[in-house]
Amino acid sequence: MYSIEGLERGIEQCQQNIKIFKEAIARERVTMKEYEEMILILKDKEAREKEMAKHVEVVVGGDTQ
Repeated sequence: MYSIEGLERGIEQCQQNIKIFKEAIARERVTMKEYEEMILILKDKEAREKEMAKHVEVVVGGDTQ
C-alpha cells in the first residue's frame, strides 16, 4: 500500500518533470524558429545566385534578345 506522503512526493515530482518538459519544448521552439530563419536566408541566397547565373549566361553567351 502507498503512503499519502509518498504519493504527494510523487505528485511533486510529476509537476517538476512537467516544468522541465515545458522548458525543453520552449527551447526547441526557439531552435526551430532559428532554423526556419536560416532556411529563408539560404533560399533567398540560392534564388539570387540562380538569377545571377542566368545573367552571366546571357552576357557570356552573347544573347542579344
